[in-house]
Amino acid sequence: MVTNKTTILHLIETTGPGGAETVLLNIVRRLDSQEFASQVVVTGAGWLSEELHRACVPTTVLVSAGANDWRFVLRLAKLIRELGIELLHSHLAGMNFYACLAGLVCRKPVIVTYHGLIGDWQQRTLKNRIKYALIRHVASAVVTVSDFLRRELVRTWGFNAEQVRRIYNGVDFRAFDQVPVGVSIRMQFGIPETAPLVGMVGNIRTPKGYEYFVRAARVVADKRPACRFLIVGQGKGKLLDELRALITGLNLEETVILAGFRDDIPSILRQLDVFALSSVSEGLSIATIEAMAAARPVVVTDSGGPTEIVEDGVTGLVVAPADPEALAEKIMRLLDDPELARKFALRAKEAVRSRFDLDASVRNYVELYRRCLAGRRAIKQNSKA
Repeated sequence: MVTNKTTILHLIETTGPGGAETVLLNIVRRLDSQEFASQVVVTGAGWLSEELHRACVPTTVLVSAGANDWRFVLRLAKLIRELGIELLHSHLAGMNFYACLAGLVCRKPVIVTYHGLIGDWQQRTLKNRIKYALIRHVASAVVTVSDFLRRELVRTWGFNAEQVRRIYNGVDFRAFDQVPVGVSIRMQFGIPETAPLVGMVGNIRTPKGYEYFVRAARVVADKRPACRFLIVGQGKGKLLDELRALITGLNLEETVILAGFRDDIPSILRQLDVFALSSVSEGLSIATIEAMAAARPVVVTDSGGPTEIVEDGVTGLVVAPADPEALAEKIMRLLDDPELARKFALRAKEAVRSRFDLDASVRNYVELYRRCLAGRRAIKQNSKA
């Protein structure tokens, strides 16, 4: 039995709910408590901090003023020393930069994970060149959640391909085995039981391309008026207002339903006739994996990571991003051909379980933790010799 636990600090710049936040939560929940002691830093209260509290994971809120907040780095470095942190694991571009700065100050190994092409990823400003150069030289290991992101990181910011490792996000498939449907989503939102139901899951953010999902709904509704479209995800501010205005402007108030954030995703997915993903940029898409695990036929966009999940014409259908007509056409194809949809769904269920298992994903991170720690300890021993 391991008696000396390794204390790891997990860091993220967002408060959730979302894919990156779920990945962090899954990791800290499943790490062997005999080998690792987890501490988490978040930048504010919210869904993630509440879930960490429920999981009894020690969590510190360090508020950041955003870009170039050097006081945040100093507070982070102080916390690392106070908690006896031996390894940092950060998520998302902004926190990856801060974690590397703090790791450099405290001389601790840092693992960074990139989840998508978000923010100012491709803007080659002086600030970004400095930021990515620092991460490139300081990080002990760089992780991307898809091969697509790995190629982009190497191509755009000059990372050494051997330095970047792909670890797919994992899903706990037990949540999709014989999960009870629960309260009918159709009953909750007044959807007729006979109405075809197409859904998309994901927070309302620009990369998700929800405007194309809504425009595809208009095309489908013109030919199949009974069809309903469900949007499941948190939204706020201008983007949500614009999406509501688009729904109203296209006379889709009775067709497109904004369900907001839900914690019963496995149940909702099982009630869909088709799952659609309209993203214009996607690191991987946990929601697509979950839909396939729930044996739903899927239509996704060729927006990065999704094509590593869905094999076009075998486990689902793939369309170009920002093309609502093409998205609508494939949705109708699945609605009109139940046998084809069933074949896709059964193949999809089997395919994702062999490649995106949560336990396998966590094991890959544990292997990386051990390797980085062993390398740092070897350096220390050599320096003392």
